[in-house]
Amino acid sequence: MESDTKNQIIEYALKIGSIKIQPQKPFTWASGYVMPIYNDNRKLLSNPHIRSLITNSFTSYIRDTYADSVDIIAGTATSGIPFATSLSDDLEKPLVYVRGQAKDHGMGNAVEGFLPEYKYKKAILIEDVISTGRSAIKAVERLTEQSIEVIDILSIFDYEFLNILKFQAIYSLTDLIGYIKENRIESNGLFYEEIEKWRKSPFTWRGKNEV
Repeated sequence: MESDTKNQIIEYALKIGSIKIQPQKPFTWASGYVMPIYNDNRKLLSNPHIRSLITNSFTSYIRDTYADSVDIIAGTATSGIPFATSLSDDLEKPLVYVRGQAKDHGMGNAVEGFLPEYKYKKAILIEDVISTGRSAIKAVERLTEQSIEVIDILSIFDYEFLNILKFQAIYSLTDLIGYIKENRIESNGLFYEEIEKWRKSPFTWRGKNEV
């Protein structure tokens, strides 16, 4: 992805607190792991220019990589849905979204917006963040159950924890730390020392809380 796009998104995310890095006051993620960084891309929805940058970045990547071979855009609930919606509008493709859990009433759907003619079609899955990869893997499984083939996963941010998924992110943890250093946003040497310690072993850095 283009460096100018990355930097504009990083700059805005830091400005509005969409990204917070607090080694001394870490966060407990939904997975229970204690981490010094938290990323809430929902806040990026407040800025139409940033939304456009994200959509345009995804659109360019898909057109350059897959041309017309993408049939469906899928979003993960809930944070992937708005970005998937903008992308599907841009590409003029059908949209579905994947629930975190299948509904326990009504039709019991796990994939919403699905039509029978989508079977055996190729989809791009949109996540807002790739961290442990659990939600993306589960979403791929649920789309596969509907005979939809996920050919790629796109996200806004990548924590760089995983190499078991094929995906493309607009910017990564390396990009984020590089931006902070280059712009001297955090000058405390202990800050970088602790972040690097965490990056070497993120899941044992402070262990796991019961959630």
